[in-house]
Amino acid sequence: VYTLRYNLYPSSNVTARNAQGAITIRLRIEINDEKAALLASLRPRPIMHINVTKEKSFRVARYTCYGEYDNEEAFDFTVFRSYINEIFEARTLVTYKIIDAFQSLIFWR
Repeated sequence: VYTLRYNLYPSSNVTARNAQGAITIRLRIEINDEKAALLASLRPRPIMHINVTKEKSFRVARYTCYGEYDNEEAFDFTVFRSYINEIFEARTLVTYKIIDAFQSLIFWR
């Protein structure tokens, strides 16, 4: 049994953000075939379609799924900065891994 606590944010695209609340989930997982579960996690998630009859319902569903910064056509500097921060974070991780690999190679006994 796992107890998970997640902060809720207005958008997943922006790194500089304030929590708008929190949600606590109690989770119990029963796995019969661990290999199948691992392989399922490596596949891309399935594409899901939500059919609505009204434009207003569509906008609400889209906002619920993607948040405030979903407009791909318009340029938003906040989202752009978020992407840059993500690239710098990945660069830091890769740099750490390379340095760790060299240190392991050099100081190997």
